Amino acid sequence: PAYNNRGIAYSSQGRFKEAIADLTKTIELEPQFIPAYYNRGNAYSNQNQYTEALADYTKALELEPQFAPAYFNRGNVYSKQKLYKEAIADFTKFIELSPSSAQGYKERGIAYQEMGMPAEALRDFEKAKSLP
Repeated sequence: PAYNNRGIAYSSQGRFKEAIADLTKTIELEPQFIPAYYNRGNAYSNQNQYTEALADYTKALELEPQFAPAYFNRGNVYSKQKLYKEAIADFTKFIELSPSSAQGYKERGIAYQEMGMPAEALRDFEKAKSLP
């Protein structure tokens, strides 16, 4: 969809308000188009509009529960809000879907560290180091 593509282009230029407008138009035209929710969630997140970002990542996951990147990005938003329990749950799901991604272990390790769970954090950091 053209609006989605232009929304991504706007986001890559840091023009998030324009990106959000185009991605919203994509959703109006194609409400089942998962990438539009994900991309708009990214634009909202970049604007520190975390409530909106969470809603869009959650909608993308309702439409496609195996969409790993939405779990990762939603986990990052939860971490930014210091909602570490929720972040850990999302990073864990991301790891289940993308077990060879070091980034999932790293981010979950940070969340564990913030929750005062050093053993779990260390385990995840060690696992992240062992992956490409």
